[in-house]
Amino acid sequence: MSTSPISLKELERKAFRSTYQDGLLDIYLGGTIASFTVFAGAMEPADQLTSWQRLLIFLAGCGISNLIFWVGKKFITLPRIGQV
Repeated sequence: MSTSPISLKELERKAFRSTYQDGLLDIYLGGTIASFTVFAGAMEPADQLTSWQRLLIFLAGCGISNLIFWVGKKFITLPRIGQV
Protein backbone atom coordinates (compact mmCIF):
# COMPACT_ATOMS: atom_id res chain seq x y z
CA MET A 1 0.00 0.00 0.00
CA SER A 2 1.41 3.30 -1.01
CA THR A 3 0.56 6.37 0.95
CA SER A 4 0.73 9.85 -0.45
CA PRO A 5 1.41 12.93 1.65
CA ILE A 6 -1.63 14.99 2.50
CA SER A 7 -1.73 18.24 0.61
CA LEU A 8 -3.06 21.38 2.27
CA LYS A 9 -4.56 22.49 -1.04
CA GLU A 10 -6.49 19.22 -1.30
CA LEU A 11 -7.80 19.59 2.25
CA GLU A 12 -8.98 23.13 1.51
CA ARG A 13 -10.66 21.93 -1.67
CA LYS A 14 -12.51 19.18 0.23
CA ALA A 15 -13.59 21.64 2.93
CA PHE A 16 -14.89 24.07 0.30
CA ARG A 17 -16.81 21.31 -1.46
CA SER A 18 -18.38 19.99 1.72
CA THR A 19 -19.38 23.53 2.69
CA TYR A 20 -21.30 24.15 -0.51
CA GLN A 21 -22.54 20.63 -1.28
CA ASP A 22 -24.49 20.00 1.91
CA GLY A 23 -27.90 20.78 0.36
CA LEU A 24 -28.78 23.50 2.86
CA LEU A 25 -28.80 26.18 0.19
CA ASP A 26 -31.29 24.11 -1.79
CA ILE A 27 -33.53 23.83 1.27
CA TYR A 28 -33.23 27.58 1.86
CA LEU A 29 -34.16 28.49 -1.70
CA GLY A 30 -37.00 25.97 -1.70
CA GLY A 31 -38.44 27.43 1.50
CA THR A 32 -38.17 30.96 0.17
CA ILE A 33 -39.84 30.04 -3.12
CA ALA A 34 -42.51 28.09 -1.25
CA SER A 35 -43.26 31.17 0.83
CA PHE A 36 -43.81 33.09 -2.42
CA THR A 37 -46.81 30.85 -3.10
CA VAL A 38 -48.74 32.84 -0.51
CA PHE A 39 -48.89 35.63 -3.09
CA ALA A 40 -49.54 33.33 -6.05
CA GLY A 41 -53.32 33.18 -5.55
CA ALA A 42 -55.57 35.78 -7.06
CA MET A 43 -56.65 38.54 -4.69
CA GLU A 44 -60.39 37.92 -4.73
CA PRO A 45 -62.76 39.85 -2.46
CA ALA A 46 -63.99 36.56 -0.95
CA ASP A 47 -60.43 35.61 0.00
CA GLN A 48 -59.98 34.99 3.71
CA LEU A 49 -56.46 36.44 4.01
CA THR A 50 -55.76 40.16 3.99
CA SER A 51 -52.61 41.62 2.48
CA TRP A 52 -51.03 42.04 5.94
CA GLN A 53 -51.69 38.41 6.80
CA ARG A 54 -50.16 37.31 3.49
CA LEU A 55 -47.11 39.46 4.20
CA LEU A 56 -46.69 37.98 7.68
CA ILE A 57 -46.96 34.42 6.35
CA PHE A 58 -44.40 35.25 3.66
CA LEU A 59 -41.95 36.76 6.16
CA ALA A 60 -42.42 33.82 8.54
CA GLY A 61 -41.66 31.37 5.72
CA CYS A 62 -38.53 33.28 4.74
CA GLY A 63 -37.45 33.51 8.37
CA ILE A 64 -37.94 29.81 9.02
CA SER A 65 -36.02 28.81 5.88
CA ASN A 66 -33.23 31.23 6.84
CA LEU A 67 -33.13 29.77 10.36
CA ILE A 68 -32.89 26.22 8.98
CA PHE A 69 -30.02 27.30 6.73
CA TRP A 70 -27.91 28.92 9.45
CA VAL A 71 -28.62 26.32 12.13
CA GLY A 72 -27.74 23.59 9.64
CA LYS A 73 -24.48 25.31 8.75
CA LYS A 74 -23.57 25.77 12.41
CA PHE A 75 -24.48 22.34 13.76
CA ILE A 76 -24.13 20.04 10.73
CA THR A 77 -21.63 21.41 8.21
CA LEU A 78 -19.04 23.08 10.43
CA PRO A 79 -18.58 20.10 12.80
CA ARG A 80 -18.20 17.84 9.79
CA ILE A 81 -15.42 19.98 8.35
CA GLY A 82 -13.50 20.32 11.60
CA GLN A 83 -10.46 22.53 11.70
CA VAL A 84 -8.75 22.75 8.36
